[in-house]
Amino acid sequence: MSKAFSSPSRLSAAEPGRLIAELTRLDRTDPDRVDELTWQWLDELGKAGDVTTLEAIFLMGAPLPQRAGLTQARYLASPYGRFVDSLLRWGLTRWWQGHRFYDEGRRGISNTPRQFRWVWRLLFPGYPRPAGCRGEEVFDFRAVTVADAKHPEHRVTLLDWHLPAGKMNRWITALALPVIRWFVWDLTRSELVGLVGGRVILARIPARIPFTRRWRTTTFYMHRWLSPSGEANQPFRDIE
Repeated sequence: MSKAFSSPSRLSAAEPGRLIAELTRLDRTDPDRVDELTWQWLDELGKAGDVTTLEAIFLMGAPLPQRAGLTQARYLASPYGRFVDSLLRWGLTRWWQGHRFYDEGRRGISNTPRQFRWVWRLLFPGYPRPAGCRGEEVFDFRAVTVADAKHPEHRVTLLDWHLPAGKMNRWITALALPVIRWFVWDLTRSELVGLVGGRVILARIPARIPFTRRWRTTTFYMHRWLSPSGEANQPFRDIE
C-alpha cells in the first residue's frame, strides 16, 4: 500500500494525480478503504485551506452516476481564509445535513436538522418544508450534466434548483422561477463531481465575476453516500 495512505499529513502532501491513480487501483479490491481514504484526504485539504489542490482534484472528477439515496455533507474550504472557513464550517455543519436524491438520481432536495429549521425559514420564507427522514426538507433541485463553468471541456453535475409544479402557489412559482434559474445558471452554481468509484462527491460553488464571463470559486464541500442501513437509521421526525 502507498506510503501516502499511512498518515493524514502524507495524504494531504501527496500529488493529486498520483494519489487518484493509486486509489483507483485499490478500489478494485477494497472500495470501502478507498472511500475512507478519499474522505480523509479531502478533509485534511479542507482543514489546511488548500483550495488550489481541491481545484485540481475537482477537475479529475466525473459527473455523478444516477443513484438515489441520502448523502452526508461536510464543508471543506474557501479562498477567504481560516476565519471565514471556521465560521462556515461551524454553521453549515449544524444547519445542513446533505441531500436526498430520488427519481434514480435525477432529482433531489436538501435536508436540514429540525432544530435549525428557523435558519431556513429566514433564508427561504414561505418555501414548503415537508418532514423528511432526517428533519425537514427544503430547496428542490434537478441533477443535470453540463459543462464546468470555469473549464468548459470538463463535465460536471449541476444542481439546477427549481420549484416543482404544484409545490407552491402557481403564481408565486411563476414569479420566482426565472429569478431562481438566473441565480443558479448565471450568478452562482452548485457543481458536483464523483471521485474514485463515485461514492465520495466533491462539490464546488463558483460565482460569476460581475460584468465578465469569468467565474471564481467561492467554496468547496464534500458528500458521501450513506449506506442503506445508515439511511434506515435516520429517524423520521414530524413537523410540529
